[in-house]
Amino acid sequence: MKEHLLELSQNALESMNRGDFESAAKALNELLEQQPNWEHGGGVYNLACCLEELGLYDDAKQKFEQALNYEPRNPIFLGGLASFLYLHGDPREAFAKHLALIKLERSLGNEAKVLSIAQALRTLGQRIGLPPAAVDGLIDES
Repeated sequence: MKEHLLELSQNALESMNRGDFESAAKALNELLEQQPNWEHGGGVYNLACCLEELGLYDDAKQKFEQALNYEPRNPIFLGGLASFLYLHGDPREAFAKHLALIKLERSLGNEAKVLSIAQALRTLGQRIGLPPAAVDGLIDES
């Protein structure tokens, strides 16, 4: 059984690397039917990425959020959701997720990532009408 799951996972990753997101999503769905918590949410996260690439944004958002349920402090999962929302979601929700991400990355000592996230926050702040000083204050508080 485990070998079959590993094969499905490998097929999904190879399909993703080829840009065949439909085949990858099919393999991941089959994998997750048999083991929903595959790789502590990594399978769900990869499925979210495939769904985003296929333009299935509502489903993708749900899967990004589901992946975070497995590992709420996973910076890749939170960063994926934040990035997804930046591109396809509500700017206010994207702003909130980026604030959570900057706090997480700062707690992990990833200052280079903090600087990158801060830039995204400044752009999102402009989109939602926050003054730059207010955005910088929120960044400093996090």
